[in-house]
Amino acid sequence: MKLLSAFLLFLSFSTLVLPSDDPLDLFWQRKYKTLSDLFPDDRRAALSEEHKSILIEAELLNGNSDSASHSIYTLFPNTPAQKLPLPLQFALALFHAELEDDHLLFSSHPRDPRCQYYIFLFLMQRREFTLAEKQLNILYKTLQRQNPLWHYYLRQRIISFLAPFLSDIESHCHELLKVTKTLNISSYKKSAAELNRFLQPLFSSPQYSFQDKTSDLHLPLLYYPKTQHPYIRIKIAGHFYTILLDSGNAEGWIIHSMDLLERTKSRLGQRRLTRMGTGSTYINSQVCLTPQLPMGTDQLTNITGVFIPKPSQDFTDANLNPSMIKNCIITMDFIANEIILQTQDVFHKQKSIQFGQMKKAILPWLGFQYILTRIPFQGKQTLMQIETGASGITLLKKFADRLSLGTINQAGYDNITNTNRFRSLPFTLAIRNIVITDPKAEIWPMPDFHINFSGMVPDIILGPKCLIGRTKIVLDPFSRQFSLYSE
Repeated sequence: MKLLSAFLLFLSFSTLVLPSDDPLDLFWQRKYKTLSDLFPDDRRAALSEEHKSILIEAELLNGNSDSASHSIYTLFPNTPAQKLPLPLQFALALFHAELEDDHLLFSSHPRDPRCQYYIFLFLMQRREFTLAEKQLNILYKTLQRQNPLWHYYLRQRIISFLAPFLSDIESHCHELLKVTKTLNISSYKKSAAELNRFLQPLFSSPQYSFQDKTSDLHLPLLYYPKTQHPYIRIKIAGHFYTILLDSGNAEGWIIHSMDLLERTKSRLGQRRLTRMGTGSTYINSQVCLTPQLPMGTDQLTNITGVFIPKPSQDFTDANLNPSMIKNCIITMDFIANEIILQTQDVFHKQKSIQFGQMKKAILPWLGFQYILTRIPFQGKQTLMQIETGASGITLLKKFADRLSLGTINQAGYDNITNTNRFRSLPFTLAIRNIVITDPKAEIWPMPDFHINFSGMVPDIILGPKCLIGRTKIVLDPFSRQFSLYSE
């Protein structure tokens, strides 16, 4: 009997690591495209209701809302929304919810792990990081009971990509090591141990934070001549380096200069593929951790990101997403051409001086890696992204098609997305009482572009070309709001 039990235990672990076409296994590995490829339309009708739901959820999480709508129509014909499988209801609510308001679904306490996962993503999108982490721990316990391998998949992915948003990296890493002991799979043990060693400097120090508790840091905001992308210059040991300020940088921090990598004593970790730009092109990169980055008279501590060598000598030395900075209020002043980093007290004391009687629009800050919000446009809620690494106003083609906006000429070929870009007619955007116009708004196909983890796709992307000389943007991580100021 003992021999049989030992054999069954061995068989259970062996089964866990074999290549799988089980939809649930692929779901928790976040292999959404693989799911779609494995189950083309002619195979889907015979699937169980749960597997049909998983496929549609994967389409939503991969940014394919049109495919998901078609799949719901064909796989659940004549089914009211409230009669769809519960995890699918949660996925649809996450994708379409007015995220600035509570949604009834997300105030419930479901037992299904996929529903729990969507609550976690919902809280992350709202930047409710403390509540999101509590929800994540509930999800981990559920997955550990159902299948330890799913628990491993998700925990490893969360630590690798969302470490800056976790309050106690040490406990998350130690729990990952415990999971690998349960699984007893050598490759997973090795990977978890390497991740634990690499992230050890974060166990006792805050990430993406300034050291000075009374900081009032003003840095000149410069612009690249061709693109108008904003950047700053930092000085280390007599050497100057350019840092692109890119609020669309999902990694948070990308070092391109080997010299900067060495002078900041940045540590390199595992190699991985990183998606650059808005397309489906992935580039070889190496995880990096920069313990301190001098910025004026202060230091930004423990920045995690990746290292990708410069593709050309005139390329920026590094790329920093300012929206990842945690412990200060950031003002990107496109009128006075400076970036201001202030503690809460300093900001509120100087607020009336900085902004006076300027027009303002205060908006809910959605998104944990990006600056997202929902604004009304032609009677419907529209997802807008502030993207300082973009151009002026950019509309996704699906959104432009819904508005019946015609293109007037081709704007060029995008080597990243491998698609043509087009110019639209002049486009005007009203954000509360602030009006922004771009005489040469672009329309981008961007078929694979979506927000990582949630799958949401912005309809409108607002870039620096139509902000320079006109607007100030304030990012307030404490109130989970951002503001636009205009004269």
